[in-house]
Amino acid sequence: MPPMGTFPLDRVLRALLALACVAVLALHVELWAWRAPYPYDLEWMEGGMLAHAWRLQQGLPLYVAPNADFVPYVYPPGYSAIVAALGSIFGLSPMLGRLVSIAGILLAGSGVGFQVVRATRSWLAALFACTAVISTYHDAGSFYDLVRPDALFLGLFAWCLALSTERGTATAASAGLLLAAAFTTKHNAAAWGPALVAVIAWRDGWRRAAVFGAAAAIPAGLLAARWEWASGGMFSTYLLEVPSSHPSLADRWWPVLPRELGSALPVPLALVVAWAWRRGASASNLPWVAYLPAVVGMGVAWAGTYQVPPANSGLYNPAAGVAFFAIGALPIAVAAWAWWGTDRAQLVGPVVLGLTTLAVSGAMRAHNGGYVNVVAPLFLVIVLGAGLVLGRLATQGRTLLVVGLAAAHLAWVASTFERLSLRPTPADRAAGDRFVAACRTVEGPVLSPFAAWLPTYAGKPPSLHYMAVWDLDYPGGPLVDELSVVRQAVEDHYWDLAIGGNQQFGMGLAAAYSHERILLDAKNRALMPRSGFLARPNRVMRP
Repeated sequence: MPPMGTFPLDRVLRALLALACVAVLALHVELWAWRAPYPYDLEWMEGGMLAHAWRLQQGLPLYVAPNADFVPYVYPPGYSAIVAALGSIFGLSPMLGRLVSIAGILLAGSGVGFQVVRATRSWLAALFACTAVISTYHDAGSFYDLVRPDALFLGLFAWCLALSTERGTATAASAGLLLAAAFTTKHNAAAWGPALVAVIAWRDGWRRAAVFGAAAAIPAGLLAARWEWASGGMFSTYLLEVPSSHPSLADRWWPVLPRELGSALPVPLALVVAWAWRRGASASNLPWVAYLPAVVGMGVAWAGTYQVPPANSGLYNPAAGVAFFAIGALPIAVAAWAWWGTDRAQLVGPVVLGLTTLAVSGAMRAHNGGYVNVVAPLFLVIVLGAGLVLGRLATQGRTLLVVGLAAAHLAWVASTFERLSLRPTPADRAAGDRFVAACRTVEGPVLSPFAAWLPTYAGKPPSLHYMAVWDLDYPGGPLVDELSVVRQAVEDHYWDLAIGGNQQFGMGLAAAYSHERILLDAKNRALMPRSGFLARPNRVMRP
């Protein structure tokens, strides 16, 4: 046994932190292993996204006028195309779509870890950053393992950022292509293009920025033009005009967004603020600079948490207080660093990308249909900043501080991790099987607007999905009048069977399909989505 003076405490602490990261990752993998094979919807839009992939396999267009068989979601076709291509090999299924998403979130974590290790040479900080990105799973609505484009977008976005920080024209082109690929999954990826061009130009010169910009804009532009031409202009109608007709909810900016950031990442946020605050204060000889962020941050935290909160909103929890404090303190600390610091050029990238991500995520969250999953890019950027701070502390030999801070965040994640409520049960499968059996009792098409993939298990095409109809049904919307074709189909009994839900489909369905049989009453929670909006089938309806 070595003497106490030579006991390798640093190695032990690092090993313990690495094991803690692996343990937190294992919690997520174990949960995903339960969820991935489940044949029915974990989130109510999954079936509709599989219907997009099914149409691509059948050679059918996506961006068409509303009709009784299909109305598209307001997403580009990239994710659906990948699922459709893989489905041609492995068979189209919810599990396949979920595995694509799980690969996407693993890409996102590895992309952030890559950036941290390249910038700081600290593998421990990189492992922590990778774990912290993946462990925002709950706070992003448990969306990273769903048949949805969110996780794949996040993975492509993370590696776009990672390669954009490398040197050379080849990596600039690769980063641009990754941004173009991200655009095909969620078109708001385009918002980061100008910001990244500006940052690359500032750091590496306009030549590399031009390579990046061309690699991003040309493929994305050509693909968008192709989709626009092939759809007769419907592509831009669905992706741009339809969402712009939706209302916005200002309170999603304040106080909802800060509360969500604090609840997800209190320690990483505190790390980023403390680092900027320290750099700003040390750059100035003026004592008041050291106190101003604290004063302003406390004022903002008070304004954000003093109001009477809704029940169970978490407005008074300490984590939310950290986020509100950060909103006030961080701009002051960064301004002091930029004014007095000699290394102010280091701020350009973080400030430009941080503000862009805040603007995009905040605007998407404030959109009427914006669920918490849209905040995921902001989670990623905050974790990246915290990972870089931890990496620099690690290279300074401050192992105890690094391990303590990282362990505090991992403990926060583990203490709030919930897996039992997110697991589907045998009762859920049995309930889904009952609806499949009902679908088999009719020869013709089935309307299943709250579980669009369900009819496929009875050998029928996937159903029209209510979320796509809902997106169109706003006053002044570009296609609201075209929904009359769906109402007419309901009136004409186009479907031999309709599967009603705990939400109202409307369109005259209750009157036209008045013969109904309840399969799941309100007390029976079977088949309820485990993530997102709680809409599910509960009865079968006949003309």
